[in-house]
Amino acid sequence: CGGDGSTCNVTIDLQNIDVFSGTMDIYMSNAEPVSYYHLNFSGIEITDVSGIDLSDDITFESSHIFSGLIWDGLIEDGASPLFTVHFNYLGGDICITDASFATSIVDPLFYPVDGIGCYDPGPVVQLEIQNVDLVAGSLDIYVNTLVNDVYGVQFYIDGIFIEDISGDLNGDYGGYDDHINYVSFTEAIPSGKLGTVYFSQYANSGFCIIADDYQWPCGAWDLNADYINTLCDECYQFTAGCTDDTACNYNTDATDEDGSCLYNDCDDECGGIAVVDECGVCGGSGTSCIGCTDL
Repeated sequence: CGGDGSTCNVTIDLQNIDVFSGTMDIYMSNAEPVSYYHLNFSGIEITDVSGIDLSDDITFESSHIFSGLIWDGLIEDGASPLFTVHFNYLGGDICITDASFATSIVDPLFYPVDGIGCYDPGPVVQLEIQNVDLVAGSLDIYVNTLVNDVYGVQFYIDGIFIEDISGDLNGDYGGYDDHINYVSFTEAIPSGKLGTVYFSQYANSGFCIIADDYQWPCGAWDLNADYINTLCDECYQFTAGCTDDTACNYNTDATDEDGSCLYNDCDDECGGIAVVDECGVCGGSGTSCIGCTDL
């Protein structure tokens, strides 16, 4: 390393950060083999590491990862993912607060690593569609938030015509066909169900929560009306049709019941209306079994 670490050129990078699944990938680019490294983090609580043959050579604490001799004693030069870190998100930026590495196995000297700093964790609020019922024309909107200062959400649902809403969503609902604007300035919105949306029309393939076409983007806001990074690209994809396998028009490809099921009548006509009358005749008028009773 030129005696002072100036020529080692080791860089650590965080990629694929997902605070909802609690995972991120650690990448390292090194100009020569590395034998040991230390990494310290803030903004997360480390729960596990995975993705390589860890054996007993990597240890971790809540904010610290230390490697012993791995890969036969050296990490070869190049650029590659080291491992995946599993964590609980604590809030704010995710930072590498300290990092160092060594290139020798015997009496290693540790040198600084490029890449120390903070990384944007990405979206910390997520809007989700759940419990879709095409027959009833309803769906539930859930919010998953990893922060405690969500005081408002706004979004559009592309692919449905909204008729009504219930639950907390009706706070500031303006009656638009696909627009929901819910704001509460009295208390923060917790994770969980926001409300139910009732609709009369829907696209055949699905519908999505998207950014709106009006003044504001899809997302969440804090008490000061400052935008909070929000994951809005939530889609519910389906194939509508009859899901009752006893129906004559049962659709093996259907994923969601749409109320279209038909059944064979007594004349074996799919969707027919013929019924057996009181005389036991299919489609009869009920008079064929009435005999003469005059004396």
